Amino acid sequence: MKTLLLAIFNIIALQSHDKLVNSIWKSKVADGCFDKIELGLNHHTYSYSCEMQYTYQGVYSISKDTLIIKSKDDAHGKKGATYFKIKYLIYKNGLIPIISSTFTKGSLKETKIKFDRENIYKRLK
Repeated sequence: MKTLLLAIFNIIALQSHDKLVNSIWKSKVADGCFDKIELGLNHHTYSYSCEMQYTYQGVYSISKDTLIIKSKDDAHGKKGATYFKIKYLIYKNGLIPIISSTFTKGSLKETKIKFDRENIYKRLK
């Protein structure tokens, strides 16, 4: 029975992942300024920050109803890289950011993100 439940859970998890492959999500930052997340094949992701005018590359995974994106900010060259992990609640056709973690210079900082309707990523594709 336990094996059957695990198999069912794995099938549901794979179906969730398949529904997100090649999807594009957008969140309005300001008038004419949007952040964008693209979830591609092989768990690769591109996250564009309108404010920074920079695209972060990373990887994503899905755990139940949560999308987890890990990326690296190496835009600052020799000053060192900063690593990010952001968790999003997958809700209907939206991604709601819930936790942001930053790892830089050997230090980990985790921040809960306050819910804001304006900060929801809506699915475009």
